Amino acid sequence: MAARLRLSATRLARRLRQESGAGLSPSQLSALAVVDHRGPLTLGTLAEVERVAPPSVTKVVAKLVADGLVVRSVDAHDRRIVHITITDRGRR
Repeated sequence: MAARLRLSATRLARRLRQESGAGLSPSQLSALAVVDHRGPLTLGTLAEVERVAPPSVTKVVAKLVADGLVVRSVDAHDRRIVHITITDRGRR
């Protein structure tokens, strides 16, 4: 049963990527939607909202930055903190 469920989930994820038209994975689309709806977020907050480990959200955000959908900015008071903001292209 678990193997069949895993296979179905994999097929669904593939289908969602194909249907999105943006070439983004479901994880990337979800992260983009969260940043759009909640405004600028830190990587840590985005990881919490998405319920994923920080290294996973870092990979997702790197792809979104590379595609020009979000931008990173360093916190003015603590340079260890990075804020993610959606771009006009990401909003479209």
